[in-house]
Amino acid sequence: MSWDERGLSLLEILVASVILGVALLGFTSSLQFIEKTHTVRERQLEAQGYARETLESLLLSTRDYNATELTDGNHTSKNTEDPDLTLPSNIGLQGASRFYTVTAYDKDGVTGKRIDVTFSWNEGGETRQEQLRGFLLNPT
Repeated sequence: MSWDERGLSLLEILVASVILGVALLGFTSSLQFIEKTHTVRERQLEAQGYARETLESLLLSTRDYNATELTDGNHTSKNTEDPDLTLPSNIGLQGASRFYTVTAYDKDGVTGKRIDVTFSWNEGGETRQEQLRGFLLNPT
């Protein structure tokens, strides 16, 4: 009987099975890593969306330049009656909070207000944040 007619030995099958098992284990681990990374990125995008909503509400609305929401200092979404600035109750981010800081801006003849929006949430036992900044020019 020649070598071609013998088929595979038990040892060859075992070695092939081990190699295949290691490859599948590596593939599964990489899929778990990709899924976790995708989930984290989704949450970051959601947080950026809420921060962008706040910034757009403050910059693009018909608010008076001297409105309470635009006074210098720190503001939270909890201390406002404005529905555009309150977080929805069914938000998908654990421990979510949003605040913004308004700072007077006056440089090179340009006056206005700098608005820094920070959105925070808890994930995996640590606090994560997304921040956006915008400028509101004085209309006068």
